[in-house]
Amino acid sequence: MLVWGGQYGGSYGSLNTGGRYALGYSVDDDGDGYTECAGDCNDGNPSIFPGAPELCDGLDNDCNFTIDEEAEPPEIAGLTFESESTFSWQPGPPGLGAIHDIARGLLDELPVGSGAAEICLVSEPSNSTTDLDPPAAGAGYWYLVRGRNDCGIGTYGQQSDTTERVTAVCP
Repeated sequence: MLVWGGQYGGSYGSLNTGGRYALGYSVDDDGDGYTECAGDCNDGNPSIFPGAPELCDGLDNDCNFTIDEEAEPPEIAGLTFESESTFSWQPGPPGLGAIHDIARGLLDELPVGSGAAEICLVSEPSNSTTDLDPPAAGAGYWYLVRGRNDCGIGTYGQQSDTTERVTAVCP
């Protein structure tokens, strides 16, 4: 590193000339488009740079000196049935402690959160599950999946009136 002095004085009462040059700090070592001089707080990891999306990974991804802020899991999407008893969904919560809560209830006890038969079917890290307990003849189930990680608990989505779906069956 080279440092050179300046001149004290002027109307600002501080050093108003001079500067520094740090050898090797103007190179973008991880190829993310930011150098250490441009604020990259970890130039050895391409997912860490100023303004990067914050992930729940125990790191300061966006270089704002705060770890894992606003990294709650997003809403789970793409629930599809592969058979009568097995269904899957798009990959859910990234980050530390990632898990999925699957809630189940009877269709005739809708809306979500009001039925005595609601259960937490399972909490697991995978993107699919199997329910081996078929509904009674003439009945049906609804299923909701939410993500959960060490940064927070996701949502089960919204009801048709735009209020959040809430059930207390999963932890």
